[in-house]
Amino acid sequence: MKRQTGFTLIEILVAVAIFGLLTVAAYTVLDSGVRSKQQSEARLEHLAQIQRLFYSLSNDLQYLAYRRVRDELGDYQPLMSGESDLSGLAFKLAFSRSNWRNPAGFKRSNLQFVDYRIEDNQVIRRHRVFLDKAPNSAEMDRTLADGINAISVRFLDANQQWQDQWGMFEEQQLSVPLAVVISIETDLYGEIERYFSIEKQGLEQ
Repeated sequence: MKRQTGFTLIEILVAVAIFGLLTVAAYTVLDSGVRSKQQSEARLEHLAQIQRLFYSLSNDLQYLAYRRVRDELGDYQPLMSGESDLSGLAFKLAFSRSNWRNPAGFKRSNLQFVDYRIEDNQVIRRHRVFLDKAPNSAEMDRTLADGINAISVRFLDANQQWQDQWGMFEEQQLSVPLAVVISIETDLYGEIERYFSIEKQGLEQ
């Protein structure tokens, strides 16, 4: 008769313990990799939003138009208006631009009134189908970036002085600044600042 052999209880417990340790180690590595991938994707998505925001601003300011719009009361508005407070949560930048593409051939102008603002940590670009505002005017919003803690704007005047507001004074109603600087603050990338030069010679009358 051959003697039967097998694992002892202690050997089985040791094997189970080793297997458990290997499983925990493998899960930890896998979880770390998944979290790292998610964080990288989140950072890349946020960076893409910031790039989209600055590209939109650059494109609009490049085609800045010398066209004053009227409000719902029929009063003329400044060529450009903008302001921001110290908190960075009261931001506004509005002006008219040209070269609004019309591939569908709608009966409308190639000029467009745009209005940038921040709402609930989102930077929104708003535009109207028609330049002059009337009661119940159709407006369309597009969210360019979220997760923005603060955004501010400054304007370089003809005396090479930076101003926190534009379009509020009479001498600014019919003029535009030499440059605009936009600063944003996010948790991921801290403070980012971008300068936009304005070529007055290119303004469409």
